Amino acid sequence: MKTVEIAALLERIAATAPLIHCITNHISINDCANAILALGARPIMAEHPEEVADISSHAGALVFNLGNISDSRMEAMRCSAYVAGKAGIPLVLDPAGVGCSRLRRSFVQELTRIAPFSVIRANCSELRALCKGDSTTDGVDAAANDRITRKTAQQQAHWALETAKRFHCVVSASGEVDIVSDGQSCWFLFNGSPMLGRITGTGCMSSAITGACCAVGPPLEAAILATSLMGICGEQAAIETKALGKGNGTFHHALLDALSTLTPEIWVRNLHIEGASL
Repeated sequence: MKTVEIAALLERIAATAPLIHCITNHISINDCANAILALGARPIMAEHPEEVADISSHAGALVFNLGNISDSRMEAMRCSAYVAGKAGIPLVLDPAGVGCSRLRRSFVQELTRIAPFSVIRANCSELRALCKGDSTTDGVDAAANDRITRKTAQQQAHWALETAKRFHCVVSASGEVDIVSDGQSCWFLFNGSPMLGRITGTGCMSSAITGACCAVGPPLEAAILATSLMGICGEQAAIETKALGKGNGTFHHALLDALSTLTPEIWVRNLHIEGASL
């Protein structure tokens, strides 16, 4: 894994300013747009079924988030997925809440028949639900037994690997340790801060960032970059917040500041990644 080449994707985003079409939930839509802007890409959050095909045809990548889904948003995803499948546009799926909803699990299967996913970014409860079709959680957070920690990372990597094989895509699993798998190998990413879990939308932002990275690079490298970006910027924002003696609100703003000022050099210097021995 050549980290310098992956870091170069940051410069490519800023140089090309790809259009990233997100069909996402309204809870975090503003944060997702700002995260994409922070990297130098261009967000568009269109979701009307009668216009999304036109908009998606110009996009560098699509990002679907199943949080707070509706009939209209689902139909928009179908239309955009069809365009992506025909044009080869990268498609990132965030199956938020799929572990607690049969509707969402069924819809993911429907989407797979329309277009392939480039990256699935989820927690391990969501990955388990995609693989086994059952539920281990009653919300959008990972169940206690599915959380990825330093002690459980080796065990939980199984779900990332299996999901990647099942859906023929790259998988990014979030937790205290993040896991990225292409179905053959896994990588552990050790960047991050507990404060990322204390504000809403950081997972959604990570999915949006993954879309921006997929617009300029291969899915595996894009997923590693996007996942580690959120972790590294979370660390920097937490340090600044603690130094000021502040809390969640300051962290929220500091996170966007870190995303907008991160350089390839800072990324390489702060990245903590290891290949998994499975």
